[in-house]
Amino acid sequence: MYNKETTKIRPLVLGTAVNYNWEQLAAFVLSCKRHIPEVKIVLFVSNIDLDTIEKLEKENVKVIIDSFNKYPNFVGWRLPLHQIRLKLSIIIAKLITNGLKSDENEPYVNAFSSVVIQRFYRYLRFIEIYGKHYSHIILTDTRDVIFQSNPFPLNGLHLFGEKNEKIGESHFAKRWFQLSYGTKTWKELGNKPLLNVGTTLGDTSSVLNYLSLVTNEFNRILSFFWGADTSVHNFIAYKKVHNPVINKFGQGVVITLHGVKLNQLILDKGKILNSNGIPFSIVHQYDRVKDLILTDLMQK
Repeated sequence: MYNKETTKIRPLVLGTAVNYNWEQLAAFVLSCKRHIPEVKIVLFVSNIDLDTIEKLEKENVKVIIDSFNKYPNFVGWRLPLHQIRLKLSIIIAKLITNGLKSDENEPYVNAFSSVVIQRFYRYLRFIEIYGKHYSHIILTDTRDVIFQSNPFPLNGLHLFGEKNEKIGESHFAKRWFQLSYGTKTWKELGNKPLLNVGTTLGDTSSVLNYLSLVTNEFNRILSFFWGADTSVHNFIAYKKVHNPVINKFGQGVVITLHGVKLNQLILDKGKILNSNGIPFSIVHQYDRVKDLILTDLMQK
């Protein structure tokens, strides 16, 4: 595994692209290559047209064709009902077969979960095999992410909050935590900053440990719905990871723009700056801010 005393940065970017075309991915790919020298981008893709694959490969992106579940978008009372039905089905199946050991639950998670959960297992397997070739790793969304500078070097596991919102203040987080862990855990973590699951980075050892914890947690709690990735991400950050770097909104190398207005941002020459006048390395959910124009978004 990577020696932290080594000065050479060998960065890996892991992402997932489902139902996207080149126009939707171009800013992500090109801005990443522009700002991070010697980066290797690996994308797990599904339902991507041949033209997009050819353009990705032309930019030296490693494309791994995959097949993710077409998870139904249950809303309202249907979501907890679906969650309960899935858990009961698995419990019954396991009682008939091997018992109820959580370390044997991975096949069930992959069979029932959505892409936002399945991606963690893909990333873990890739790093277990190829991680020795890389010093640092970024796990990231793709379509709504651009790079403004190189976030490295940094070590440890770096996690990022969104819009100064706490777990206990978010209606969505409340629902996700209650379905995954129950009300007690939601209240226990209520005063913690709500961390966005779309961008996570650090040295290879730290990211590998994070992915192992996340996948083990999905195996343990058997939570499959869209949004469970956020509740598990936050639970792991605050309860399982040793000494992670927790960045509140506006801190660190990533800014997530959900719920942020244009007049709340510091802009200079088409870049979003932090309070010290330094560009954020990674901008996530840039498309959620009306009339935002970024230089790296235009250079595609």
